[in-house]
Amino acid sequence: MKKTLLLCYVLLSTGLTFGQNATDDSNVFRGTIYYKTSISGNGIDYKQANRQAQKEYVLKYGDGFIRHEESGEEGIYTLYDLRSGEAYSVNKNDKTYALLKGGAGTFMDMDSTYIKDISKTDTIMNYHCVRFKSESKRGKYNVTNLYWVTPELQINPAVYDEIDPRLVNYQYNDKLRNKGIMLKTVTRYKHKRKTIYSTRLYVDKIDETPVDKKQFTYPDELGYAQKRKVK
Repeated sequence: MKKTLLLCYVLLSTGLTFGQNATDDSNVFRGTIYYKTSISGNGIDYKQANRQAQKEYVLKYGDGFIRHEESGEEGIYTLYDLRSGEAYSVNKNDKTYALLKGGAGTFMDMDSTYIKDISKTDTIMNYHCVRFKSESKRGKYNVTNLYWVTPELQINPAVYDEIDPRLVNYQYNDKLRNKGIMLKTVTRYKHKRKTIYSTRLYVDKIDETPVDKKQFTYPDELGYAQKRKVK
């Protein structure tokens, strides 16, 4: 599936969950989260920025599954199987699907090596959040990421070990060992200490109504034809 600029650099690169060995699933989230995006700065194409700012990303959570949908991509979605570690790019329009080469780990791709700060907290949509700050180098840019993660909404701990043990074992000063879900991300790209542009992904609505399990049906069980793997 074609990934947009914001999805690649903001959503997939954030690492939306962090783990602990827990059996209590009272906070396991099985609903839907709606995100919006924005871009600002001088070093970008504003036509593209306007298109991206109108994007909406929808994440549906089930027991061991995450389904990602994007506005403007009707009938196309990505299904992440957190139990097997596989991910599928699904096209309902022509009834085809393809395995993603990176598997479900692409959804959790964050290098915790760059985490610098986890000291601040905030409230978003009435959910308590811990703010992470990370710094890294990306080409000519110095990149600063801010992540707001709430431990009050979690992914099923029974399946997360299959995805990325590095994140399961992650901790910073003994804080936030929960499987929190990210509600907001701000990414700033700087060159010579000047912010060239920044991107923002933020929660617009949270629906705690459990998602119908049919939303997470494997594409081959729907009778869809498999195509070659995609990046």
